[in-house]
Amino acid sequence: HLMHAFTGKTRLARGLLEGVLRRWHGGSEEVVAALDELVVGAHAMAAALEAADIARAGACLDRYWQLKRLLCLDAEPPAVSRMLARAR
Repeated sequence: HLMHAFTGKTRLARGLLEGVLRRWHGGSEEVVAALDELVVGAHAMAAALEAADIARAGACLDRYWQLKRLLCLDAEPPAVSRMLARAR
């Protein structure tokens, strides 16, 4: 299943990105590993889409969101966390 949610709430990405860049520049192994995995995941997503493998594409998308949350702990508003928890 695929779920797309629009909360209607705006947020400024600048502060979120500054935190990620600060951690990356500081040599955070967690951030560097997550960024590396995002690159690998992009290739996996492309392959899944080319193969029309929707289940694998969904797994790639889920992993992408996990990595984005790891990079930026404030990336997911609490309301979205609750929606995802209920959907799963």
